[in-house]
Amino acid sequence: MLLNGRAELAETQATGDPAVVAALLRGDEAAFLGLVTRHHRAMIQLARLHLRSEALAEEVAQDCWVVVLRQLGRWTGRGTLRSWILGIVVNQARSRATRE
Repeated sequence: MLLNGRAELAETQATGDPAVVAALLRGDEAAFLGLVTRHHRAMIQLARLHLRSEALAEEVAQDCWVVVLRQLGRWTGRGTLRSWILGIVVNQARSRATRE
């Protein structure tokens, strides 16, 4: 049952992603706040796997939001918006780890 719940959640997220992206492109602040609420903690946790401190991970996650907003038009819809965002986090965290 839990597996079905996860599958349903993933499907709901994927089908809602184009609407979220459209709202973000229109400058909808509520859509952005909802996105941050849903994904920011996971972004920090993922960045932390690549960085030596929680503070650096938080900084990378915040920087990623700027990248997400700037590159939003590049999201193709082939994967979920969440996976696209987390891919940005991995790339940014690895780059930051190299510099540190």
